[in-house]
Amino acid sequence: MHVIAMAYGDEPLDRVLVGENARVFYVANPSTVSSTGQCTSGGVGFPKAYVFEFDSALFDSLEQAWASADRQGLADLWREATPFPGPDSLTSSRKPPASLKRTRTRSAGKSG
Repeated sequence: MHVIAMAYGDEPLDRVLVGENARVFYVANPSTVSSTGQCTSGGVGFPKAYVFEFDSALFDSLEQAWASADRQGLADLWREATPFPGPDSLTSSRKPPASLKRTRTRSAGKSG
């Protein structure tokens, strides 16, 4: 199952979910996952707050914003992403409440 992972610098990554524990989802580059679903690398743990449901249109927009260094556009797009609920929730089509959407705050020395 594909997910979007938010990497360092807010870079969007298309990844495959290969496991989880209480704190993290283990995701892997699709090229390391065999047709039987086995992952040769074991995956990399991402905090659950940094893993989102896959949406190809959103992923394409995130990639474009990241490639063009559009920090504000990237932040706005990440706010649109739906947190990945976990494999046990896959049979449900419900989206998590908006209050669960992750918000990012930045302190750049500006006061508002």
